[in-house]
Amino acid sequence: MEFKQPSSQDAVALLAFFSQLVERDPERVERPTDVRLLNPDKEAIWIGKLLEKEAAGEAIVLCVLNKASVIVGLGEVERRPRWIERHVAEIRFGLLPDYAEEGRELVRLLETRAKAIGIECLYYFHLATQSQGIAVVKTCGFELAGTLPGYYKRESGYVDRVFYTKNIT
Repeated sequence: MEFKQPSSQDAVALLAFFSQLVERDPERVERPTDVRLLNPDKEAIWIGKLLEKEAAGEAIVLCVLNKASVIVGLGEVERRPRWIERHVAEIRFGLLPDYAEEGRELVRLLETRAKAIGIECLYYFHLATQSQGIAVVKTCGFELAGTLPGYYKRESGYVDRVFYTKNIT
């Protein structure tokens, strides 16, 4: 397992990862139709914006690569913008199924880097049915902070949104 900051040269590989992630993980908010709207140029622009935020101390982004150097995960931390909440950041990540251990290591690494830029509190939110992501953050010490019942609407019905937080000071 290896972690690296993405670059614009990773656009095709990140797009392939994202497409596979959405296809293999039905508990994501993105749909295959959303992925089909993307292309390598749009992905390169998105990567560039993330790297600009990181250079400004506003975000952190890391790819997870398997032993074959294929992207199997992506994690981000993004600082809240208002002065009163600049010590807080959202953590988000996507992992292909069966990469939970790599996900735990990713979250730990993102926490360490978040501390280094002055983040004191991380929060994670997702569908209550996102079992792999929730298991990863819980294993890393995040605690359930609350639930928004019926927040997400699917064809099959409503799904709650859950919020997890962790103080990292």
